[in-house]
Amino acid sequence: MVHPAWWVAGAAATVYFVQGGLGSYALGVLLPAWVNEEGWSRTAISVAYALSTLVPGLAGVIVGRWTDRHGSRRVICLGALLTGLSYLLLAGVNSFWLFFLAFSLGALGRAGMSQVPVSAAVARWFVERRGLAMGLAVSGISLAGVVLVPLVSWLVMTYGWRLSVVVLGVGIWLVVIPPVWLAMSGTPEQRGLRPYGADGPTTGSGRNAPRALVATPSLASAMAGPGFWVIAVALTLGHAGSNSIGLHALPALLDKGVSSPEAASAISLMAACSIAGKVLYGWLSDRFGSAPLLALAYLSQVGGFLLLALAGPGVGVWLFALLYGLSLGGTVTLQPTVVADRFGVVAYGAIYGAIALPQALVSSASPIVAGAVRELAGSYTPAFLAFATSSALGIIGMLLAFRLGRPAIPGSAPEPPV
Repeated sequence: MVHPAWWVAGAAATVYFVQGGLGSYALGVLLPAWVNEEGWSRTAISVAYALSTLVPGLAGVIVGRWTDRHGSRRVICLGALLTGLSYLLLAGVNSFWLFFLAFSLGALGRAGMSQVPVSAAVARWFVERRGLAMGLAVSGISLAGVVLVPLVSWLVMTYGWRLSVVVLGVGIWLVVIPPVWLAMSGTPEQRGLRPYGADGPTTGSGRNAPRALVATPSLASAMAGPGFWVIAVALTLGHAGSNSIGLHALPALLDKGVSSPEAASAISLMAACSIAGKVLYGWLSDRFGSAPLLALAYLSQVGGFLLLALAGPGVGVWLFALLYGLSLGGTVTLQPTVVADRFGVVAYGAIYGAIALPQALVSSASPIVAGAVRELAGSYTPAFLAFATSSALGIIGMLLAFRLGRPAIPGSAPEPPV
C-alpha cells in the first residue's frame, strides 16, 4: 500500500510543474513575441517578471505563517485561482501598463504556490526520505521545461500568444487545484497516520540525521542562532542569478547564433538534466546531508554560468545545458531541505519565508540586470559572469553552514493543518 505521503509529494510536483514552468520556462518562449509584436523592451518585461518573483519572496514570511496556521492546501489553491485569472486577463491587455497589472495579480497568486507552502507539505509528511521526496516533487519544474517549452512554442506559432495564455490560465486551474485539494487534506495526525518513516528508526547518516529529533519552535528562536543568518546569506548569494535563466537563457543562446529549434532543445535538455539532478541530489542528501551537497550544486552552477557567458555555438551549448541542469536540480531540491533538516517543521513556513526574503530581493533583480546589460552592452556576458562569481561565494557560505552544524533543540509541537 502506498503511504499517503507519496501522494502529497505527487501533488506538490503538479504545483511545481505549473509554478515553475509558467513562471520561468514559458516566459522565455513568450518574451520574443512580446518584444517583436507588442514593441515592449526586454528591460520593461524583465521588470514585470522580476515583480512576479519578488512578491512571493516579500510575502514569504506572511505566506509561511498562514501555512503554519491554516495548512498548505488552502494557501496553494487560492494562489492557483489568482494565477489562472491573471493569465486570462493577460490575454486582453493592449498596453504595457495593463500587462504589468495582470502580471502583478499573477505575482500574488504565485506567492500562494511558492516553494514555502509546497515544500512545507512535503516536509511535514516525511521524516525518512525527505530529500528524495523533495527531489521528486521539485522534478515537476524540470518536467515543465521538457513539456512546456515545445508546447508553448507550438501554441504561440500556431495560435499567437494571446490565445496561448488563455490555454495556460485554464490549465493552471485544472492541473493544480484537484490533486492538491485531495492529497493535502490534513496532517498525518489528523488522518490517524504518522509521517513517512516516523514509525521506525531513522536510517539516514551524516550531519543532517536523524531529522525527527530536531525542532525549532519559532522564527525568533531560529534567528537567535548564527545558522539562520549564515544559511540566509549563502542562499542569497548562491541563487542571485537564478531567476535570469528562465527569461534570458533562450534569448542568450539565440544571440550566440544558435538556431531557434536548437536553442529550445538545449533548454529542454537543461530541464531534463535537472530532473536527474533533483532525484540524485535528493537521494544523496538523505545519506550525506543537504548542506555540503548544495555547495556541490553551486559549483556546477558556476560552470553553467561561465559556459553561457563565454562558450560559442556547438558543444558549449550542450555542456551548459548539462551542468546548469544538474545544478538547478540540486539547488531547488536542497534549499528547502537544508531549512527543514536544520530547523524542523514546527515553524518551517515562517522560518523558510524569512530565510528566502533576502534571496528574493536579490534574485528578482537578476532578470532586470541581465536584460539591462544586454541592451546597454549588446551582450549578456557581463551579467552571467557576475552571477557565476556570486554562485562561487554561495559555495563558501554553504560550507560554513555545514561547519556550524545544526542546533540540538529537542521537542516539537502540534502541527497545523496541511
